[in-house]
Amino acid sequence: MQQLDKKKLGLITSLPLNGTPGNPMMGQQDQPGQYVVTEWQDTFDIVPVEATATDLPAEIGCLGHRAPENLTPKLQYAIDQFLLSGSRSLSPLIRLPSSSRARAARWP
Repeated sequence: MQQLDKKKLGLITSLPLNGTPGNPMMGQQDQPGQYVVTEWQDTFDIVPVEATATDLPAEIGCLGHRAPENLTPKLQYAIDQFLLSGSRSLSPLIRLPSSSRARAARWP
């Protein structure tokens, strides 16, 4: 099924989830994007949001985040308001080490 008008997903991350270009002079190949991003691209138009931004783009309907670092206080507030307004957020799950899973299971 093809979607003509994909919803926009704002993506905040400090990781190279979209892949990185290789350097042919050094014999490096392009690194493909991470699975989670390639899957999200099937459903959403991804709008990158830099950690230095002071606001979220008005056109996004959902926010994706994975290991964001050094967010500005204004962006932190914008994210807070975005989520409090009832907008959605996607965060890919990661496999926790067994000790962390055990602690999470005991979490009240």
